[in-house]
Order: sequence, then C-alpha cells, then structure tokens
Amino acid sequence: MNPVSCARLHASIVSWPGLHDQARHIAAQLLRTVGRVSVVYSDSADRTESGAGDWIRVPQKDYFGHKFQVLLDRVNDDDVMLLIQADASCEDWPELARRCAAALEGASSIGVWAPNIDNSSFPPEQMALRQHPEMNLVEVLNCDAIVLGLAPFVVSRLRTLDYACNNLGWGIDWAAITHAKAAGLTAVVDLTMKVHHPVSRGYDGAAAESQMHEFLAQLGAPERDAYKRFSALVAKRSGWFAKTSHVLMSVLKDRAIDTGRDALKDHVGALVVAHGKIGLINRSANQKIPRLRVDAQWIPFRPGQRAALAHVLSMTLPDDEMVMATPANDEWTCPGQATYSFVFPPHSGERMVELTAPLQLPADSGDVTLVVGVANHRCSADLLVEWQDRDDPHASQKVYVKLDRSFSGRHSLGDYQPVRLRLPATGGTRVLTLTLCFWGASENEGETGVILITRPFLLSTFDAEAPSVPLVILGDDPICEESRWLEALIPPDADTVELCFGDTRIALPLVAGPEVRLIRRDGQIFASAAELLPVTLCLNGRATRLLWLGLIETALDLPGRIVGDPGMRVELRDMTGSVVLARG
Repeated sequence: MNPVSCARLHASIVSWPGLHDQARHIAAQLLRTVGRVSVVYSDSADRTESGAGDWIRVPQKDYFGHKFQVLLDRVNDDDVMLLIQADASCEDWPELARRCAAALEGASSIGVWAPNIDNSSFPPEQMALRQHPEMNLVEVLNCDAIVLGLAPFVVSRLRTLDYACNNLGWGIDWAAITHAKAAGLTAVVDLTMKVHHPVSRGYDGAAAESQMHEFLAQLGAPERDAYKRFSALVAKRSGWFAKTSHVLMSVLKDRAIDTGRDALKDHVGALVVAHGKIGLINRSANQKIPRLRVDAQWIPFRPGQRAALAHVLSMTLPDDEMVMATPANDEWTCPGQATYSFVFPPHSGERMVELTAPLQLPADSGDVTLVVGVANHRCSADLLVEWQDRDDPHASQKVYVKLDRSFSGRHSLGDYQPVRLRLPATGGTRVLTLTLCFWGASENEGETGVILITRPFLLSTFDAEAPSVPLVILGDDPICEESRWLEALIPPDADTVELCFGDTRIALPLVAGPEVRLIRRDGQIFASAAELLPVTLCLNGRATRLLWLGLIETALDLPGRIVGDPGMRVELRDMTGSVVLARG
C-alpha cells in the first residue's frame, strides 16, 4: 500500500477503571499521527481523568455500547473512525493507524478494517473468505470490535442506530459489517498488524447476547439478510476449523483429519509437529516404538528432550464428594484434545480444585507458554495459574483467568475459551500449579454447575510465538512417567508423511491440500494457492512469517537483495514450517 495521511482519522478510545493509564499511553502514541483523539471513560471513584486528546467522562454504569455512541457523535462526517479498547496493546500504534488509514482511504471497496487480534471471538483463521488484492489483507466474515477501523459511510449508518438497549455493546461489529456488505463493501483483517487482547471479560455473556439481538433488530432488510447469512457461516465454521492447540490455531479442516487424529489418540499420549521435527509420547511405556514413513523411506524415532517441543500435564482428579471429576464423554470433548468434566452439585460451596500436581520446570526448560481450553456452564469460577522460582521468592506470578460462560464446550472447537499464559525463564527451577477456583453457581439456585477443561500443555515460547503454527494433538490418558519422548526429523521435500504403528498407518496432514505456486517476475516474487490457506515463508530454511494465500497473486514484498541473491532459498512451507510446498 502507498502511504496515506491520517489527518482524517479519528482515534476513539474506550476506557474504564484500571485502564486509564493504558488509555493515556495509547492516546499519547497516536496524538501526532491522527487528526483527532477522543477518550471516553468511566470511573468508580468519580475522579476526573485527562491526557492527550479530548477526555469525556460518562457514568460508571455505562459500558461499551453507551460509550461507543458518545464517541460516534464526535466523529466528523467525512472522517475514518479508529475504535480502540483500552485493554488492547500494540507495539506500534502510529503504524497501526497508518495501516488503517491506508486501507480505508486508499481502497473504496473496504468498509471495515481490523488488525490481527489474539484472543478474539472472531479469529481470522476461522473468518477468512479470500485474499484481498492488497498484501497481507484477508477478507473476513466478521472481526471483533476490540480495534476496528470504520469508513465514513459505515460511521454514518451506525450513528442512526439506537444504543439505549445495548449497554454492553455486543453486535456493534455485526451492525458495521452487515451494512458494509449490504452496500457491496468488504471487511478485512491485516494479518501482519498484531494486537494483543486479554482473554477474560467482566460481564455476563448471556445478558450481552440478549441485548445484541434487540439491538440488531433495528437493521434494515438487506442488513438483516447479510447478518443471517454470515452469522450462520460463522457458527458453521466453528466446527470446520481445527484450533488444535486452542490459541496456536491450525486451519486444517476437521473432516480432513478426524479419522487420523482419533487413531493417533489411540496410540500416543501427545504429538507435536513444529519446525520440521515430530515429537511424541507413547500412551504406555510397553508400547512398541512407532515408525515414521516418509514417501518410501523409513525414518527412525530417537529419544529426545521432552521440553524441546512440549510438556503435557497430567490432570489430578480430586478426592472430594462435592466435586465429580471424570474424563468428558464424546459429546462434550474438545476435538483433538483430551477433555475433563468437573461437576459441582447444588450447594457445593466454594471449592479450590487442584488440577495438576505441582510441576517442577528445570532451570534449562527456558521460557515456556501454557495452553489450555475451558468451557463453563452456570458457574462463577476462575482458573488460577501460579508459578514460583524455587530459590527466588521474588520471582513468581499468580494469574486468575475468569471463566467465560459464553463458551459452552460442546463438540466444537469454537466453544472453548482459549487460555494462553507465558511463564518467563528465571534461570532457576520453577514450580507450576493450576487450580480451578469455584465460587458458586451463577444461575438459579439449586442447579448443577459444570466446567470442562482440556488437558494443559506447555510449549516453548519460541515455538508458541514463531511464525509457523505447531500441530498439537493430545490423547485421553495420563502420561506414563516411564514413557519416553521420541523425536524424528521430517525431510522438507516429503510428499507423504505417515506414522506407522504395526500395520496401522496414519497420514499426517502436512502436505495434502491445494496447489501452491511461487513465481519470479519483474524483479519480484509472487505467490498464490488454489484456495485460501496459510503457509510459512522460509528464507534459507528459517521461518520468517505466516502468509495467507489465495487465487489472487500476492507479492511477497521481499527486499531486492534477497530476491536477487542466487544463494537465497525462498520456500513456502506448510503452516508447521516442516514440508516445502513451493520454492523459487
């Protein structure tokens, strides 16, 4: 994209108690880049806050919906509105504003723009429709109103709606996107503009959904038709796409890997594919070591360092008559993940349920990230994650993650709340504990509460944050302490990759899929694919970033010294960074 002035961009920031300093930081970062900055805030202590731009205080009872309306009234008719929730964080807010302005002022076909937000209700991996002609933009079904750019045409329409019934603000993103789509415009996500958002929320998801339906009833017939079509697709895609590690999301279609994945769970306790290496743990110590067949070649597994790829935590089932904990049945199991059910009968009272025995992470285990999925029925509960350096009392962390009741946990990946927490290296041995904190039933008195939790695992933060996407599959049974972690290398030129357990062969879904093309032309390198899919761009075998490809050729935007270097290997690999799909 060509650089575009941000003079007609109005940054509109939503703040609430505990986040005013962060709102001040965002406003100060943007003040010299955009045309105007406004911050709407509420404060339980009735204090007056100030900072860069215009600060508007509203009553503490006003949540996002009412605050959004206040901000709408301050945006000029011909301005782009850049909505930002104060709990979002970005390494470069001015660059984000420039990207937003470039998309919405430089392309008349775009009505709604969003960055790539983690912990979003509408992850681009699930929402993607097709590659947009502009580099790194993907057209999507919907995107979250955490950070959202709105074209003037869309802002004008949103200004006509009544927000009195929608204090919590769900559905504002749908109103914007359905109006854009009904007018022939698109909604896009910029995959390279990363924004972090925390995983929890502090309000009732059921009430928010009820308010949303009343709010969206105001839409016109074309908008309601667009909402009906696209919301149905969003619901359907929760079952289509496999988030195999909940947050480190794979876009392998469920129906393409269900059979192999279930067979894998019969033979292995855990399996991880990342960066050309496959690691696994047998279900039991006396099982035969599997073999890896790549094309016509047999590749041996060898003992390796378990922490090199992943550490799967064994669950502890409580000895408490007021808590019934069992492996979940098939109807209530997260696809690809061992899932456990914790049932709290009426009048259980508050309960602290230890989920795992204290786990010691050796000093050489390094920086790791905890990954787990959670669903909640009728409970007020938190997941407590604690770690402590055994030798340094000041090196510790205690994090409470609120369990969101909008994640119901049926046999659909989108129905599990993703939890991902980094445990930084301290140079010493860390002790990790996970506790389920049940505070009581949050619905009618006398009803049973149920919480579903997938088996947690630790992944090296290098792998968790790498441009490629690890494939993680977990079995149902506790990991036998005598079981060995086995590793094998996957040749990058593989055409087929199969795990063999005796006469049973299971194909790993790394190379199967649409054709991927890499073309050099006019001093540039272009890439495309027969259908939309993510690939890893590798230079001399090193993963550099995740790309989304589609039918439209995309310029890889590489420096001329790389394009012109005959010794530079440019490759597109599968999302795990293991197998070469195209090179040029």
